[in-house]
Amino acid sequence: MKQKVKLKVGTYEKALEYQRIGNRAVRQAQEENHRLGLPNIYSRNGKIIYEMPDGKIIVKDSAENENEKSSAKLLEMARNARKEISDGKSEPMDFEKL
Repeated sequence: MKQKVKLKVGTYEKALEYQRIGNRAVRQAQEENHRLGLPNIYSRNGKIIYEMPDGKIIVKDSAENENEKSSAKLLEMARNARKEISDGKSEPMDFEKL
């Protein structure tokens, strides 16, 4: 039987602080994506979920995607578009055709 290691209260407090910092960074990135007209893209239970800037949710089975490369390509395109928009080189993209 394994013994449970008791951690100091300070260790738990630091872990909570890091979690709060991470959660805040994620929320800020999500808000920035929407401000730039980009979707937030997630993967849950084998499904690709697109959270559109207008609040619309699009769910696709991984099988609906041609292959993993097409998903990776879409993510790369979104990242590139985000950079171009933030650099002032492009206007927000229309993702309604997903």
